[in-house]
Amino acid sequence: MRKLAIFSFSFAAATLASYYVLPADKLVLFCGFFAFLALGLLFFKFKAKAYILLLSFGLALGFARFALQNETLLKPVSFLRGNTAAVQATVTDYKRQSGKATRTDVTIPSYAGAKITVRIYDYGGLMPDLLPGDIISCELKFGTQNSDSLSLSDRYSSQNVGISAKLISKPELCGKSGLAFLYFPKAIARGVSEMVDIIYKPETAALVKALLIGDAEDLNNSSDLSYSLSVSGLRHIAAVSGLHVSFIYVFLLLLFGKRRAGIVAVPLVIVFSLMSGFSASVIRASVMLILIIIASFLGREPDGITTLSFPLLLMLFINPYSVGSLSLQLSYAAMAGVILFSPRIYDYLCSRFEIKNGSAWLKRFLHGYVFAGVSGSLAASFFTVPLVAVYFGHISLLSIFSNLAAIWAVSLTFVGGYLSVIFGALFLPLGKAMGILVSLFADFIILCSKFFANLPYSALYTANIAAVYWLIFFYAVIIIAYLLRRKIKSALNLGAFAVFLSLVLLLAFIRYEEQNTKSVNVLNVGQGLCVVASSPSHAVIVDCGGVGFMKNAGDIASAFLLGHGKKAADMLVLTHLHADHANGVIRLLSLVSVNTLVLSADTDDSDGLLAEIISACEKYGTHIYYIGENNASANAGDIAVKMYSPADFGDNNERGIVVRLSMGEYDTLITGDIGMAAERRLLSRASLDGTEMLVVGHHGSRYSSSDELLSALGFKLAAISVGNNSYGHPTDEVLHRLKSFGAEILRTDLHGNIMVRIKN
Repeated sequence: MRKLAIFSFSFAAATLASYYVLPADKLVLFCGFFAFLALGLLFFKFKAKAYILLLSFGLALGFARFALQNETLLKPVSFLRGNTAAVQATVTDYKRQSGKATRTDVTIPSYAGAKITVRIYDYGGLMPDLLPGDIISCELKFGTQNSDSLSLSDRYSSQNVGISAKLISKPELCGKSGLAFLYFPKAIARGVSEMVDIIYKPETAALVKALLIGDAEDLNNSSDLSYSLSVSGLRHIAAVSGLHVSFIYVFLLLLFGKRRAGIVAVPLVIVFSLMSGFSASVIRASVMLILIIIASFLGREPDGITTLSFPLLLMLFINPYSVGSLSLQLSYAAMAGVILFSPRIYDYLCSRFEIKNGSAWLKRFLHGYVFAGVSGSLAASFFTVPLVAVYFGHISLLSIFSNLAAIWAVSLTFVGGYLSVIFGALFLPLGKAMGILVSLFADFIILCSKFFANLPYSALYTANIAAVYWLIFFYAVIIIAYLLRRKIKSALNLGAFAVFLSLVLLLAFIRYEEQNTKSVNVLNVGQGLCVVASSPSHAVIVDCGGVGFMKNAGDIASAFLLGHGKKAADMLVLTHLHADHANGVIRLLSLVSVNTLVLSADTDDSDGLLAEIISACEKYGTHIYYIGENNASANAGDIAVKMYSPADFGDNNERGIVVRLSMGEYDTLITGDIGMAAERRLLSRASLDGTEMLVVGHHGSRYSSSDELLSALGFKLAAISVGNNSYGHPTDEVLHRLKSFGAEILRTDLHGNIMVRIKN
């Protein structure tokens, strides 16, 4: 059986290399190399021949399959990008809200014979309510790679979505697909979602829907709840996975017994997988369970590694791009850790903390719940922590405790949630009565997540580079201790002590940094701007927006503040309300307490952000201050903020607020997106000499950063906040201008976050 595992993992290794490392035009070359290597090995005899053959063939097939996927999806998509076309499409999912637009997934045929999945965004209310399986005709404007802000090696392709498009004309219903009946699990999921919304209050409903059908959209929109679950280490319970599949199987075991439960479980788990969106984690869990059931019927003991590897081979063969799915990576990382380490950790805990005298109930509780929970959490975390650190920017330090506290309520919420939906469909008052009981368990999970997330130092944030170094040290120590365990009996204990001591020192260092560091930081938010001035007890933020970046600017800014020990900011100044300067504000307000928001009294709301920002300020208790014709000044501890009134001419860029941050003798000028005319107006009204740092205007546009402005500053450092864009920012003309004044130039797209530490 392990031979299948070797083949599957070699196929996965080739897919992973093709996705992240190898150029697309070299895949056929690698495929040929390993294919010829395998064929050549057929003529030789040696001990490990079978395993090396499987390894070589697996690699060859992996490269071949990825190259074929490029041909059938990547090339057809490249012909669509940037074009407008009338298409006939089959709807594959219900319409969903996505910010200010709605999105609908459809499939269209390509010249290669394969179907391309298109994610249609409707900004004008043209898309009617359609059912999966409906066939429509409409006109679409297909996205460019820049407008998507995504390439095919990203979350779109891992979801098997080839390209995004903007809806141009109102769709006409042409008919119904002959396979429309296959979408019935989506109809069930839709019904479950609607019933949950009726029975439960919004916050509880968001968690219950994520638990029951994997619909985390409302959960993700509830920034504070999503953040609490993530930081506390409980986010995994809201992602449909093996935990939820096991709940179904255990419930069936209690109802029908082992043999009948196995028969009922197979079709039920398949329907559940389709209902929950067929995510990588639930496919892995479902296929593993089905294999275990089959092995049980055949009287064979399932092999954990082989059972884990086969679903991976199946998923990657169907869609090689799914190797980039975070759901798949986290699911397999967790299960690999559980299979490899959980039994060993459990045995160690049982032997180390053996209870010779005590009640049978206490022993069962410790062995069956505490030791099993700790060993499972530690084992699952071993490979997932680095992934969470990379993707989410934090390392939960209390996940073991939060899981022990809350995990018992998950199964009750899951089973009770489904019962409430069934009862509600039969007789709504009965469903609501059941919902009251289930809410107790769901709200307990929410309470636990917020409690642990709000504890001091509940998580480390990778925005603080010291946390990254500690994580590297942690894994180095653990690996070295494990390798030396036979030579040095106490190696594992010494390793654990070294890790604990280093964590204490790290937290002490972070605390010291909080109390002694002053800095101005230009954060890497893609094509946008977010500047944070930070002192021991205060913080001021200027702008919070960005486009062309996977992460929301509000997440990036909050992670930076939290990573440096700050859960609040004194002030947020928005130079203007373009999305690349303000689309992260709502997220920021939900994660960090902001005392005052400063806006222009005559701001242009062409991007439609103002109403939502004002609503968020009311919700989170943030005061709003408007700047009109007069300049304004404020102090946040030792951070002095000078805000120059916007111009009364030009477009939204010209009408932006200009901000000068002063910390001691160090001055930073932030001009937003104002052009040269507004710069000249600024110079006529303000003395800017002695400015040490310039945050270059309009991301390095040729129409900003005039010679007049640069000569008036006397600056030494120019920071450019810029990302992937189609405007040519920063322009060569501006770069030449900056160099002619002798400035050191730093760019967020090249250097990441730019931090200037200011000496007392």
